[in-house]
Amino acid sequence: MAGRVISIRIPAWTANLLPNVLGLAGLGTICAMVAFLTDWRWGGLAGGICAVGLAWWISQPEPEAKPVGAVAPMKRAG
Repeated sequence: MAGRVISIRIPAWTANLLPNVLGLAGLGTICAMVAFLTDWRWGGLAGGICAVGLAWWISQPEPEAKPVGAVAPMKRAG
């Protein structure tokens, strides 16, 4: 039974992963600071507002890419 290999597939990172993680960490920091400066209820309120805003922002469809400088096909001479 020796020699068995367990392999786990790790999904590839997307280009938006790092900014999303940093943004989420920033929102968490803001909510924690609001909670420390005031009462824990205000921190919960700030966290809920941030979570709803983030969920709305993520659910928005990406705009369609428009071709930049589209050129009509050339006609053959003659």
